[in-house]
Amino acid sequence: MNHSDTGLTESDFFKMVWDYFVIHANQRMQILNFYIVLETFFITGLLTLFQLDGELTVFRFIVCIAIIFFSLIFYALDTRTKAMIKFSEDVLKTIEQKNVAKYGNEIMIFSIEQEKTIYERRENWGAKHFLSYSKLFRLIFQFFTLIGLLGIVFEIYNICGK
Repeated sequence: MNHSDTGLTESDFFKMVWDYFVIHANQRMQILNFYIVLETFFITGLLTLFQLDGELTVFRFIVCIAIIFFSLIFYALDTRTKAMIKFSEDVLKTIEQKNVAKYGNEIMIFSIEQEKTIYERRENWGAKHFLSYSKLFRLIFQFFTLIGLLGIVFEIYNICGK
């Protein structure tokens, strides 16, 4: 099907949507990887600060706040990237549905994946609660946030104990 007024063929449009999906799916994983490296760096610094002698309370607080701050920022980035991926998945499912009669339902990977995920979540308790990148990523963000909060509590405890 050729669209002479836009110059785009259906194949061109599909490639454009697919490339959009790939860019954002890759970006989501790169953001998470960078976040984990960054937070590991902060936690290593925090542990080092706790081991050093001297009045380093302000620095420990700053590092704990940075751990929490970056958890919130990267959670927001992940939420936005997830939405962009979802937009492209929805368009790809629409394209698949337009082509089911031509190619058959067996190769419609986005539609089949959605059906299988829904089935797994309905039938399997573990899948219901954990079969989602978003849920697992949220656990990672919460884990690092908790470390930042525990660092603040520990530092307050140290101040009050003196």
